[in-house]
Amino acid sequence: MSPRRPRRPRRPLIEALSWDDENEAHVARHIAPELVDELIEYGQWLAFENSDLHPPGRLKLIGPIPSGEFITAIIEPISDRNDYGAWSPITAWESSPTEIAKYGQYQGRNNA
Repeated sequence: MSPRRPRRPRRPLIEALSWDDENEAHVARHIAPELVDELIEYGQWLAFENSDLHPPGRLKLIGPIPSGEFITAIIEPISDRNDYGAWSPITAWESSPTEIAKYGQYQGRNNA
């Protein structure tokens, strides 16, 4: 097995989040779904490839919301629609200290 390459953040186009009863209820078990919308609208997030244990194409977003709290969200592209930039939230939570540190590590590089 070859060593894992570091996963660098990226900034995909996110024009819209597609909410349905199922994903909204799942996110609501962890945080208010509106916080995911705030994360996207505030625009300070970084996107990382999600774990190899999950379906391909999913991204892990980490970033602050206007209150200063950090949120982590998992999103996936909507493949059954032709809307470029449409994503579906899968889950979300308050970012862990490790996730916040990862964000800071890469955000610092971008601001240097």
